[in-house]
Amino acid sequence: MGTDSAAIFKKFGLKAFLLDRSIYLASRLLFFKSIDWLTLSLDDVGEGYLAIPKGHQAKFSNIQEMKHFVGKEYQLEYQFIKEAFAKGDIPYTITKDSRLCSYGWYAKAPNEIYPGIKFIIPERHIYMYKGFTHPEHRGMRLHAINMARALRELNNSSAHSFLSFVETQNFASLRSCYRLGYQKSGRSILFEILGKTFVFSSAKARAAKVELMTNTYESFAGFAEKI
Repeated sequence: MGTDSAAIFKKFGLKAFLLDRSIYLASRLLFFKSIDWLTLSLDDVGEGYLAIPKGHQAKFSNIQEMKHFVGKEYQLEYQFIKEAFAKGDIPYTITKDSRLCSYGWYAKAPNEIYPGIKFIIPERHIYMYKGFTHPEHRGMRLHAINMARALRELNNSSAHSFLSFVETQNFASLRSCYRLGYQKSGRSILFEILGKTFVFSSAKARAAKVELMTNTYESFAGFAEKI
């Protein structure tokens, strides 16, 4: 048992360990992803996640402001920023003393979540992706605060909830999302055989109108009722 596997077993239990090992072995043989869909409504967000720490500022930022943060420190490239804004995606940022502490990107347009695989966002939902918290500011719940405040600002205009995904074996991120108030909205499994991508989505994911598209797309309904 490797160090990571031992840590998963100790922290999350036998079921999580077996799930992690299964996904790991499948991904060694072929392109294989298992993702859990999560929905967040403002009514499910605790009040404690809407207040920012003292001395911090939070807002949606424009392209000129984001250019100042390009570089490895913030895991941002100019080409990514340019393309994101061109699609209509917007970043919500938390800063302190002109330094970037946390950001998350919010989108309505189709987004490529893996090479060649796009997520079609259901109507009245916003897709949150590429969340980041600077190492110096971790442990302050800034990622959760970022999502909660962004949802509050968008709630009266373009969205009534967020729809996000987390890879099934990312147990720490899932736990963090559930703590914020996210509800599970099903699971999708993706794998590629002979250049063709297959997508299996649970009944719950289909009910949430989750849609994944690729150039070689095949979808199988009714994969499981309780996945």
